[in-house]
Amino acid sequence: MSGLAITFASDNTSVATVDAVSINPGTGIATATVFAHNPGTAHIAASGTDGITTVHSTQATLIVSGPSLTINDVSANEGNSGPTTFTFTVGLSSPAPNGGVTFNIATHDGTATTANNDYVARSLTGQTIAAGQSTYTFDVSVSGDMTIESNETFLVNVTNVSGARVSDAQALGTIVNDDTPSLSVSDISANEGNSGTSTFTVTIRSTLAAPAGG
Repeated sequence: MSGLAITFASDNTSVATVDAVSINPGTGIATATVFAHNPGTAHIAASGTDGITTVHSTQATLIVSGPSLTINDVSANEGNSGPTTFTFTVGLSSPAPNGGVTFNIATHDGTATTANNDYVARSLTGQTIAAGQSTYTFDVSVSGDMTIESNETFLVNVTNVSGARVSDAQALGTIVNDDTPSLSVSDISANEGNSGTSTFTVTIRSTLAAPAGG
């Protein structure tokens, strides 16, 4: 049929896109070139019109395989001073395909906050696990102190993933309180006196400052 326009479309362009269409002038057969982007499922369908009548094909199912992505949780003591490094690992279930796996990664406050100097915020974009590789590490600096407090947590989020299926994109960092005070009571010795009362003052000391609320 002369004057027939044929188009192809994908219903999930994050997984696959139709990049080119060619028509054999002798047979009239149309061929679509489809490019796979991320693991998942897409459906490709064709439509043809002569300007008056439009017909649609049945859908072809395209399944794109690839690795799944996860990031691990980390739990460690904060230390008494200076930085402690929490290392998070972004892992793939199989080596990254050609073109690699790209993503953004950033910390996010939980009960641990940057305002309280519990840890140092970090945010990176356009990170890559190269083709053939399976892991990527992300270090977060946690600030040690000698404050008596509960365990605190922060998050590490992986976003805008390309080249892999997301299985677990959020990690929990647990800063374990390792500040335990020791109490001591002073000895005291004094004369009792011959009459009346004598006051003996006993001092209780803590190796660490008391937390809010005592």
